[in-house]
Amino acid sequence: MTKPATQTPNSAPTTDDPFLWLEDRTAKQSLGWVHRQNEITVGELQGDPSYQASFQTALDLMTAEDNIAVGAAKAGHVYNFWQDMTNVLGLWRRTTVASY
Repeated sequence: MTKPATQTPNSAPTTDDPFLWLEDRTAKQSLGWVHRQNEITVGELQGDPSYQASFQTALDLMTAEDNIAVGAAKAGHVYNFWQDMTNVLGLWRRTTVASY
């Protein structure tokens, strides 16, 4: 990709992106656009005859009490984010590799 001669490494890039305004993720215009797009997408998904069964399967898998915790190993410890009905906000957990 070539840069215009007037663009320096510290200058803002020039763009003709018509959706640049979406970069402001807190703006009412951006949030409204996302809300409308979500409504369209959810409508399309729910219109599919297999939607309800797929949704229920995914929900059952995500809320199963016998899920195996998957962790990330780092510096002799295993870290895991756990979320269930008791801990709806979630818990960051840490244990040793030996006890995992």
